[in-house]
Amino acid sequence: MTRSRQSRAEATGGTHEGAAYNQWLSCEIQAAINDPRPSVPHDEVMTEMDADIAALPKKRRA
Repeated sequence: MTRSRQSRAEATGGTHEGAAYNQWLSCEIQAAINDPRPSVPHDEVMTEMDADIAALPKKRRA
């Protein structure tokens, strides 16, 4: 029975962690939606990220 109780406790703990994560994620998404700053187009972000990655030393890119 100990093993069963422990398994249920672990499952419940995972459920609580999942619920806490979902709550945090929902808040982050809503904050992003409410952000008054203009959106940045995907292509612009990718161009900047490609440049940042290209600027990294070769050893760190691998």
